[in-house]
Amino acid sequence: MKEMLELVEGRTDGLDSIEEQLRDFVLYSLDANGEKLKGLLEYTTEKLAERDENLEDMVSAMKKEIEELKGELTIYKVALSNGMLSSRLKQQAKDVPKLEKPTDEKRSGNAIRTWEEFQREVKKQFYPQYAEKEARAKLYRLTEKEAFYWFEDGLKSWAKHEL
Repeated sequence: MKEMLELVEGRTDGLDSIEEQLRDFVLYSLDANGEKLKGLLEYTTEKLAERDENLEDMVSAMKKEIEELKGELTIYKVALSNGMLSSRLKQQAKDVPKLEKPTDEKRSGNAIRTWEEFQREVKKQFYPQYAEKEARAKLYRLTEKEAFYWFEDGLKSWAKHEL
């Protein structure tokens, strides 16, 4: 039994040395990870400080721009109150033909009684008097090439394709 006790004590001494090695390894690992965490924390702090500075620069630039816009707004308000910017479009006289009333005087005492008479009267008032003559004169002045292009523009797509 003594031998057995000595054998067990020898093994416990081996376990004590393994326990000591394990403790050293854990402490070493914690120190190494602690250094890594410390470095990561410093890096993060630097980056946050840079962002903070950038944000402060942006805020100050925006404040400056707001002040400039307020100044411009004040100028516009003053200009509006003085009536400088209140320009209105001037009405321009339009040359629009006025309908002549189909009175009995103009038609020699005859009033318009049918749809055809009404259409004739409207055409007389809105169609130019010499439109046909002007169109023929314009066609006469066209060169052959211009006339061909005008003719071609009036054709349907299938007919253009044939040309």
